[in-house]
Amino acid sequence: MHRLPAGEKRRCARPRLNPERLRSDDYALKIYGRRNDAIVAEAVDTVAAARNLAPAQVALASGMTAPIFGATRAEHVDAAVAALEITLDPAAIMAIDQAYEPRAARRSSS
Repeated sequence: MHRLPAGEKRRCARPRLNPERLRSDDYALKIYGRRNDAIVAEAVDTVAAARNLAPAQVALASGMTAPIFGATRAEHVDAAVAALEITLDPAAIMAIDQAYEPRAARRSSS
């Protein structure tokens, strides 16, 4: 199982959102930057820190279906594959699930 090296933390505490884009892109406002997104990220961070795992691994292990997989290096892929072996306890899953607020269904443009 891939764990963060001792003392290493996730580089960015929150998703990097471009404030200018959020002000000018109404589509981005519909998808990103909701207050609840930060609450869910904090819950994932808390669970990950308690288990010395990368937050992305916890998100994958918890069954999140949002597009979180953004591998830019081979070790990112290795960590994502290692997440398949991670089993979160019911309390960890509940902590993440309780933070989540369902989004309204979007209609397809096709």
